Amino acid sequence: MNVCREKSQEERFLSVPVIGETRWWSRDAALTKVFGSFSDPSQAMYVDLIQTMAEISRSDNFNADIRYNAGTHLESLKKFHTVITAQLYLFVFKNTTPLSLYLQTQSMDVLQAYRMVTETVNNLQAHDRDSQMIIDAAKRFAVWANSKLDTTDCKVLIEEDFPSPRRIQRKKRMAGELAVDEPILLASDQFRVEVYNVTLDKIINSLNSRFTTHGQLFADLACFDPKNFEDILVDFHSSALERMSSLVIKFDCNATKEKLLSELFDFASKWQRLKMSELYSLLLQCIIALQLIQSNA
Repeated sequence: MNVCREKSQEERFLSVPVIGETRWWSRDAALTKVFGSFSDPSQAMYVDLIQTMAEISRSDNFNADIRYNAGTHLESLKKFHTVITAQLYLFVFKNTTPLSLYLQTQSMDVLQAYRMVTETVNNLQAHDRDSQMIIDAAKRFAVWANSKLDTTDCKVLIEEDFPSPRRIQRKKRMAGELAVDEPILLASDQFRVEVYNVTLDKIINSLNSRFTTHGQLFADLACFDPKNFEDILVDFHSSALERMSSLVIKFDCNATKEKLLSELFDFASKWQRLKMSELYSLLLQCIIALQLIQSNA
């Protein structure tokens, strides 16, 4: 901690959140603290972390295990592979964290949540084959980090591009032998095909399977929100509660669409009186409590 305190210029950099926390937003917080925002490293503690690891790895004030671990972390942090992976996830978190946080709010509006899911999916799909954006962001980050390190006594160089491709030995094929697919030689192409495209596709498919395909169910759930009762009494869509009925009727044969609509309309028409009676009851309880407090004073 003393080494980190010496290398860090700001007190807030003295602790790093655990990226393995269960909650999705905590991973965003941990990654953002180290690498900054996507394509904006101005608030990153990456350079301070590099300096700290470099100092520990060569200091005699620490035992061999600590120096070895620090050196291992340093080698990993300065690789372009680490930088570009971080930028990829920063881009993902930039789009998904606001949605994740909203889905955890107590007063969540179901329809608004569905709109946010749709917007998030659209934003990701707009860049689902734009791996060059991530590569450029990673290169800018590496250049920024090296420029910062040049002003210090730290002799660490951050990789600013993919390593040079290794030469692949080709096997001879006999006459008539079927050809095999040519391997991807460029690291940027390999990142695009095997990492970026796969990651974005999995995220988009996951959001679609969990939310987008259940749009009708979200609309039905919104019917039970008291904020929408006035609109429901005036006008409602002909397909309202169809999806809800198809799910509930498996457990209650009387839960037809017409039955659910009838009960919903009845409850919605009485909501104002029910709400006022609840408020009146709460107010009465408060008055009684105040009287008891005054009598005991």
